Amino acid sequence: MRQNGKNTLDLLPNESIILTDPAFIKNTPRSGWKPGHLSLTNKRLVLHQPARNIFSTFLETISTVTTEKKGFILRSVDALCVTFVNPKNGTSSKVWIVVKDPEKWQKEIFNRTRLQVSENDVEKIAGELGPESRAVLLHIWEARHATIQELARLYDVPNHMEVLQRIRNIINPVSEEVVGFPILVFERSRMDTVTGEKVPLSWWIIGDREAKKESVEPLMDLFDEEDHIVFVMELRGVKEQDIQIKISADRLKLWCDSPVVSYSEDILLPSTVDPRTPEKRFHNGILEVRLQKSLAKTIGV
Repeated sequence: MRQNGKNTLDLLPNESIILTDPAFIKNTPRSGWKPGHLSLTNKRLVLHQPARNIFSTFLETISTVTTEKKGFILRSVDALCVTFVNPKNGTSSKVWIVVKDPEKWQKEIFNRTRLQVSENDVEKIAGELGPESRAVLLHIWEARHATIQELARLYDVPNHMEVLQRIRNIINPVSEEVVGFPILVFERSRMDTVTGEKVPLSWWIIGDREAKKESVEPLMDLFDEEDHIVFVMELRGVKEQDIQIKISADRLKLWCDSPVVSYSEDILLPSTVDPRTPEKRFHNGILEVRLQKSLAKTIGV
């Protein structure tokens, strides 16, 4: 909230400021620069004045952030160029922002708008670290977050500064070399989306965990009736729109791709079928596909 007339951002519930600086903004190449205060939070990028927000967008709408040379007070300076999607109409828009240390802002915005970190990312980084640094990284990955005190107890260091230096000088620099961004970030306050707990003063894996897809071997049956074939398969953890099938005269191809399940199957049918007449039904995780046998096969021609 605004206090004592200062240019302070009105925060949303569970929102906290990560970075803030005086700045200038324009939303077209030929428009003038508007002054304000730029704030990056765990939810938004906002340029605000004491009475109003000049620009505000949620981090998930930002698609790119780069730096460009722009004319500013009769000289050329590096300005942030932020491309984002307008959620109201789905169109892409840009703003240019002049701020102190634009490279630092570019890195922080990029880090915060990276939505998912995969287990493969973590494994690659861990493979380049020594035993103690690897223990810190994997502990935070498994626990989702950890205080500096917890991390210090992992390998019994005499003070917390050693852990902090290890994160800043070893783990994050190695991460930037391997995957292009620092993997660990300190949050003064962040909501644990798994437990719903508000966690203060802890280290986290940046962004969100990428859902791990599992390779499954679902149960299935094929029933060869007099004039039709019925294919039945159990597919738990998927939605009907995740399932695709393709029918030919003697084959049924099926594949599904959901956040938690990836699976494909190519089945040779016991009789030729009419590929134009499949009847598909999906209910309570059970897929049933009914296929009419081709007329020539049915009447013995």
